Amino acid sequence: MLTKLYGPITLVKKFLSELYKRGLFQTATAYLISAWAIAKIAELGTAKFAAPEWVMQAVLTALFIGFPVVLALSWLYDFKALALSFDDGDGEFEKPDANIAGLIRASSKTAPAEKSIAVLPFVNMSADPENEFFADGLSEQLLNMLAKIPELQVTARTSSFAFKGKSQDIRDIGRKLHVAHILEGSVRKSAAHVRITAQLIRTEDGYHIWSETYDRKLDDIFALQDELAVAVVDVLKINLLGAKPQCYETDPIAFALYLKGSQLLESGDDDSQDKALQAFQQALILDPNYPAAMLGMAAVYEAQMAASKLPSSEGIPKARALVDNALLADQQCPDANSASALLAGAFEGDWKAAQKSADLALKAAPGDARVLRRVARVIAYSGDTKRAVELAQQSVRMDPLNPVGFTTLGLALTRVGHWQEARAAIQESIKLSDNSVGAHSALAIIALLEGNPQLALTDVADEVDLLQRDTMTILAHHAMGKEDVAAQELQEFVAQYRESGIYEVATIYAHTGRTDEAFEWLDKAMEAGDAVINNMGVDPLLKNLRTDSRWAATLEKAGLSG
Repeated sequence: MLTKLYGPITLVKKFLSELYKRGLFQTATAYLISAWAIAKIAELGTAKFAAPEWVMQAVLTALFIGFPVVLALSWLYDFKALALSFDDGDGEFEKPDANIAGLIRASSKTAPAEKSIAVLPFVNMSADPENEFFADGLSEQLLNMLAKIPELQVTARTSSFAFKGKSQDIRDIGRKLHVAHILEGSVRKSAAHVRITAQLIRTEDGYHIWSETYDRKLDDIFALQDELAVAVVDVLKINLLGAKPQCYETDPIAFALYLKGSQLLESGDDDSQDKALQAFQQALILDPNYPAAMLGMAAVYEAQMAASKLPSSEGIPKARALVDNALLADQQCPDANSASALLAGAFEGDWKAAQKSADLALKAAPGDARVLRRVARVIAYSGDTKRAVELAQQSVRMDPLNPVGFTTLGLALTRVGHWQEARAAIQESIKLSDNSVGAHSALAIIALLEGNPQLALTDVADEVDLLQRDTMTILAHHAMGKEDVAAQELQEFVAQYRESGIYEVATIYAHTGRTDEAFEWLDKAMEAGDAVINNMGVDPLLKNLRTDSRWAATLEKAGLSG
C-alpha cells in the first residue's frame, strides 16, 4: 500500500525548509557574491591610489559584520512572500493589497468601521449540555440575520466563534476582528421556556452601550430573534434601506434540530457529518418546507462528494433537488443561491447557471464571507482567476480567523501564478488550523511549480487528506529524479484509488509528461462523473496538456471553456 504513516519531520529538516521559505539561501549567496566583488574593487582601488592599509581592513570588517545583519533581516522580514508586485504579464492585474500580512490579520492601524459588529457565541447557562447546540445556534442565527443588512459589516461565524470558551478582553477581540462593537450574551433553556440576556459592547473602551434580558416561551423564539436584531440596528443608529431582518419561523423542535445539525457540520469529521445529516432529516420531517435544513443536507452531500465519500452520480442529484426546493421558498436567498452556484460550477459544470446564481448571491449578501468564498471558488473554476482573488480577499477581511478563507485565497493566487503570495496565504491557513484539509497539499503544489520538489515532499508530509498527500508525494519523487520510486508508488496509487481518485491519476500522468495516459484518465473521470473534473481548466498540474491538440476537445467534452 502506498499510504503509510509518516513520522514526524525532524527539527533540522523543518529548519532548513524554513530557511528556504524565507529566502536565506538566496540572500546569503547574493551577499557573498556582492561582497567578493566589493572586496576586489576595494583591493584594486587601494593599490591604485596608494590608500592606507586601514581602508581595506575597514571595508573587509564592514562586509564581515554586514553578513549576519543581512541574514537576520532576511529572516525577520520575508519581503518576497509579502510584498511582491502583482503582474500576470498583461499589466491588468492590480495588486490587491500592500501585502498579504496586512490582509491576514484584521489588526490594521486604521480604525474599524463604526457600523461593524461581531456576534460572539452566547454562553449556555442551562444544566443540560445538549443545549449548547441551542445557544451556539441562536448566536449564529442572529449573526446571519444581521449579515443581511448591507449597511452593517458583520464578522463571519468562524472568526467570531474562535473565542468560544475563552476569557479574553473585549478590546483585544475587537482589535483581532477589526470591529467597533461586540454582541454577546447567555441562554438559559428549561423545558418550554428560554431566558436570553444580550449586551452590546463598544470595543474601543469596553463600554456596555445596551443590555436586555428576555423571558419567553420557546414558541416565541423566532419573534425574539427578530426583536434582538432590530434592537441592535436601532442602538447602532442604522438607517435600513430595505426591510427589517426577519427569521424564518418553523417548528421549535425542527429549529433545535437544525441548530444541532449546523454545529455538527461545522466540526467537519465524517462521524459528525453523518449525525448532522440525521438532524437535518429529522428537522425536515417536522417541517418539510424548511429551507435552512434543506441547504444543510445539501452541504453535507457536497462535503461528502468533495472528500470522495459519496459518488457524484448519487450526490449531485440529491444536492440539486434540495437546493432547488430551498430556492422555491426564497429565490433571493443568498445562501441558497451561493449553494446553487457552487453546485452548478464545481459539480455540474454549468457555468452560465453558476454565474447567474453567483450574481444573485452577491447582490443579496455582498458582505457575507461564506457567500464570497463560494462565489470565489465558482469564478476560479470558470477561469476568471483575477476576480476570484478579489472575492477571496474580501472573504478574508470579513472572516479573518477562518482557515478555509486563506486556503481559498491561496489557491486563487496559485492559479494566477503568484506563488509566493499564495504560500503566505496558505501558511496563515495552517497557523489557524494545522488540520486544514488541502492546505499542506497546496503548499506542495507551489513548491513543485517553483522547482523545489524536496520542499514539496516536506510540505505534503503533514497533509491530512490521504489522496492529496499520496498524489503530491509521487509528483515530488518524480521531480527529484527518483523515477523508480515514483513508478512503484503510482502503480500502488492506481490500485488503491482506481475508483475514488480517477482525476488525480490523470494529473500525475499529465505532470510527469505521459500525455496519452493523462487524456485516457481524464476521459475516465468524465465517464465516471468525477466532480473534480470541473477544476481541469485552471489546474496548474495539467499545464503540460494545454499545448496538446486534444486539449480543446477535452475541455469541450467536459463542458468547460478553454
